[in-house]
Amino acid sequence: MTSYATDPEMLEPTITVMLMVEKPISGYERLEIKMRRNSSFGKLASLLRTKFDYAAKHVLQTGDLDEWKIIFDTDTPASLKLEDRAQLRFVRSDIEPLDASKIL
Repeated sequence: MTSYATDPEMLEPTITVMLMVEKPISGYERLEIKMRRNSSFGKLASLLRTKFDYAAKHVLQTGDLDEWKIIFDTDTPASLKLEDRAQLRFVRSDIEPLDASKIL
């Protein structure tokens, strides 16, 4: 009988994020990112700000053509009830997201 060790992290559900990163001059760069459903978007945003040196003022957003909403660092794909494939964007914003849900 063969026995296989299972890593609990490998069994966690994942999501594929189709991400559009706004470039400084014009246009977007498209990325496809796989992440765990319970991983915070703050980790992803931090990674993107490191990868793209022009993205210090960028924020993650979810939505559609009519309305885009800021994603807070503490949000997760599960808390936002995103499907297995989600389309997000990472764009420059003068609005600084502040999540006070755990404070207030």
